[in-house]
Amino acid sequence: MLAEIEVKTRQLLSDAISENTDLGYYRIQKLIKARSVKINGMRVGADMNVNAGDTVHVYFADREKNSIEVVYRDDNILVVNKASGIEVQGTDSITERINNLLTDVVAAPVHRLDRNTMGLVVFALTPAAAAALSRQSAERKMEKTYLAVRRVVDNSGVENRNCQNLCGKPLGNVEKKVEKVECDNFSPQ
Repeated sequence: MLAEIEVKTRQLLSDAISENTDLGYYRIQKLIKARSVKINGMRVGADMNVNAGDTVHVYFADREKNSIEVVYRDDNILVVNKASGIEVQGTDSITERINNLLTDVVAAPVHRLDRNTMGLVVFALTPAAAAALSRQSAERKMEKTYLAVRRVVDNSGVENRNCQNLCGKPLGNVEKKVEKVECDNFSPQ
């Protein structure tokens, strides 16, 4: 989950987050220390003063969404939809959660997604599947598709319905189809 905060007055970063979210003090400090906070687009790892007009983005896992959405499973692989804010590996990761639920096998991720990225993650459920999928990945036989959607909001807080992708080309109806757009002049904003 992402919280976007427009700072109104000079104050501590932790105070700005506390006033604009329902996060507790210790969780806020943990997020700052984990560098899950950006001020004006720059990632920070320490509590510091923020000024009026600064934009703070806080990335955190939505604790209400601890469920795991299984997209596909057979005897060899498991495909899940990873929510944003969750690591693929490590403590309290999607891998740890899956392996706590599975009783008959151990799931091993075939690839990773960044913590703040949502999308499908493939897990091998057998050593043979892990070896085969790793080989396919190394030989670049797997195809990965990434879609970035930008939400544009004007100064009054009104969403611009004429959104474009990061190349500046129209997205079309994202819910019904995904369009591939070639882009030579990518520039993040």
